[in-house]
Amino acid sequence: MGTVVKQTGLPLFDGEDYRSWAVSMTAVLQEKELWEVVRGDPSRVPIDPGRLAAYHQKQERAYGLLI
Repeated sequence: MGTVVKQTGLPLFDGEDYRSWAVSMTAVLQEKELWEVVRGDPSRVPIDPGRLAAYHQKQERAYGLLI
């Protein structure tokens, strides 16, 4: 697995040991309560407008961490 980026706390994938990197990424995103939006399960998207706005904010946070 690659190094950890200090600004985000996310491990970089260096092209080797994908399984270990994926487990680490999943754990970090779960700890940050972003795994649900990254996983992309459409049945888990809230219908309520207030909860939907919070869901979209989480999507933006996750996107910012991953890109």
